[in-house]
Amino acid sequence: QAPILFTTSLDKTNDINKILKFSNFDYIRKPFTNNEFRLRIHKMIRKIVASSEYKVGNFIFNPGQQTLFYQGNYHHLNMTENFVLKILCEHMHEYVDKCFIAKEVWKEDDFRIRDASLLNLISRLRKALKHDPNVVIQSNMKFKIRITVKQY
Repeated sequence: QAPILFTTSLDKTNDINKILKFSNFDYIRKPFTNNEFRLRIHKMIRKIVASSEYKVGNFIFNPGQQTLFYQGNYHHLNMTENFVLKILCEHMHEYVDKCFIAKEVWKEDDFRIRDASLLNLISRLRKALKHDPNVVIQSNMKFKIRITVKQY
């Protein structure tokens, strides 16, 4: 659900409660300052980012918190690991071109500039995901990478 921010002059509790009964709605009373408006928008964005999770085998990956959760334990990911894992999860079971990853993560058009860094990063992600043998990060022809979850 897309978040919606109402700008309103309503001030009755009953009217405000109607707006707030939906989790993706918030409101701001008129008149408001630019700073107050900006803070509300940032709050809504943080809520969206924090609430998106991916199920990767028996792991729960939360990119907003940069964590992998597995059997009661949290593994914290650095920013780059988090970004690459999010890209792979968004394309679950599909090969993702290394050039695309390099461009998204490092703003480089030529992945060969960052190939060693990407291989090191993938190695760290494999190590973090090793507890579930059904989760596999695969490379194809040295140019593409994907994450898959084997069916039980």
